[in-house]
Amino acid sequence: MRASELLLSAWNAAVHRAHLYGEDVKNTDPEVKAFREHVSAFIRSQLLPTYVDGYRKSTHSANLGHLVDYGTSAGVSTLGPKGFKVDVAQKLLNTVLKYYWVPGSYR
Repeated sequence: MRASELLLSAWNAAVHRAHLYGEDVKNTDPEVKAFREHVSAFIRSQLLPTYVDGYRKSTHSANLGHLVDYGTSAGVSTLGPKGFKVDVAQKLLNTVLKYYWVPGSYR
């Protein structure tokens, strides 16, 4: 499975029932796709490299905070009033890591 497919699968698992988007926003809106792509690129470029040498709880906790902050700022036009919630960030990042760790891409 390619990296983009892994991230899309993780995204779908994380936002499936999260009521992440604003009332007038549909999953099919171009803004939602752009938001998902921005957050996925952030995960690939900024967060995943911090796990190459292994897992550290302090790094993981900090990365969750960075993901919430980035997701909230990147999704201003698409997110509901609660922003990019911690539970969504946690599910997304943990699922991405699982998808990478299982085949041995990361330790």
